[in-house]
Amino acid sequence: MRCPYLKGYSVESCRHHPMDPSSRNHQMTLRECESLREAACFWKEKYDRLYENQRRLQKINESLEEKLLHVAEKFENEKSDLTRDVSDLTSRLVEARLTIAELEEENEQYRNDCNIAVRLLQCKPSSFVAHKFNS
Repeated sequence: MRCPYLKGYSVESCRHHPMDPSSRNHQMTLRECESLREAACFWKEKYDRLYENQRRLQKINESLEEKLLHVAEKFENEKSDLTRDVSDLTSRLVEARLTIAELEEENEQYRNDCNIAVRLLQCKPSSFVAHKFNS
């Protein structure tokens, strides 16, 4: 198996072993070199995959963070608007209560005036001239 990440590295580069190339130890060393090269290639590929996945996840996280900040800002603005509306409505409610109190006081004065007029009419009905209508 040739690893594209280890270009220029080959089994031949392991041949600087001081033993005779035909010896059994040399063949084990060549196998060990090949095994190490394959392991290095495996871990390099695994690292590259993990790195790419990490970059993708980082982009996704940045996107989600931007969306979250946008939503938070939107709700903060909405909260400010609602707070302002509540304040305005509270002011209008206070004004309406004052108007109701004034009208109730005025109504009580008119009721008292009507009661006085009724008593006056009941005391001396002859003092008041009845109107006659011509048909």
